[in-house]
Amino acid sequence: MMHAAILLLLLAPLVGGAEPDPAELKVTFIGHGLTYEVVNHLPYRIVGFEVYTQYLSGGYEALGCGAGAQVKKPADLIISDICTVPRDAKTGEPVRYETRLVEVKYANGLTWKPAEAVKE
Repeated sequence: MMHAAILLLLLAPLVGGAEPDPAELKVTFIGHGLTYEVVNHLPYRIVGFEVYTQYLSGGYEALGCGAGAQVKKPADLIISDICTVPRDAKTGEPVRYETRLVEVKYANGLTWKPAEAVKE
């Protein structure tokens, strides 16, 4: 019986789902530039964030673009037209890229540094 209780405790996080990330990055490509939007999932106010985009094709694999913002009002959670997506010289199509949050800073002093990237 004791083993069953321990097994249940170990499996509870898997069954209940993983904890959501404290923030989420939404990336939109319109025309030639990227728009980044950070969505806050914590009750604490975001005071700053950094994003980074790495190009993955078209001969631009060694290049990327980073941006950061200080957040004083909710509209500051969206930044646009900082990073442009180059076009593949052979195909004329936009190159593939992946974008990630580098860090998110909260008003309570918490800094979150996620590990996953958003691939496009």
